[in-house]
Amino acid sequence: MGFLNTQSHDFIILNKDGTSFLPLGLREKTSIDNDDGIRRMVHSLESCNYLKIENSNHLKFMNAKNGETDRIVMIQEQYIDFDGNTNFDDIYQICISEMNLRELMQF
Repeated sequence: MGFLNTQSHDFIILNKDGTSFLPLGLREKTSIDNDDGIRRMVHSLESCNYLKIENSNHLKFMNAKNGETDRIVMIQEQYIDFDGNTNFDDIYQICISEMNLRELMQF
């Protein structure tokens, strides 16, 4: 399960492995302390724009279907084959799992 913190522009993710987040804001870096007391620097996705493969890549969102709980976000590259058909190749994908009620109650 996830939600957007509109104050800090962080996407908070809750799952059976714990809590994590994706910093989506414009701040270059943020300092956080983890459970072990170790301070870490977290860089926002915006600060990593130099890692983009190409501006023409596409994002594809696949919702969970038929009782599944996982959603997938894919980065795809568009190309036209020899027959003139438009096709997409998956470059990278992220699986987003949702918590079930039992896991949420344990949390």
